[in-house]
Amino acid sequence: MTQREGKDAAPDNLILLPHTDGRLHLHYLDEDPRDRDLRGVLWARCSFNSPEGQGQPTGRPQWKLMHPYRQMMTMQSLRCQICTNPARTPSD
Repeated sequence: MTQREGKDAAPDNLILLPHTDGRLHLHYLDEDPRDRDLRGVLWARCSFNSPEGQGQPTGRPQWKLMHPYRQMMTMQSLRCQICTNPARTPSD
């Protein structure tokens, strides 16, 4: 889930639009279904580096930064952010 060097942050194209509930909601001008999670929450965008020949990501890890899309997908699938195995708790 760590972001890597060479990935660009979200473009500066956010706008507020009225929603059916009458309140303003944040949107990207060129919004894509991948920008929101299963509950409709808008997530930050970040570009992807293409993997090298062996499927390994490119760019040095930026340990203090999370890649928002990979974080969202990990959370939605209830996976561990370190090993990507299914998350478990003592009550499971």
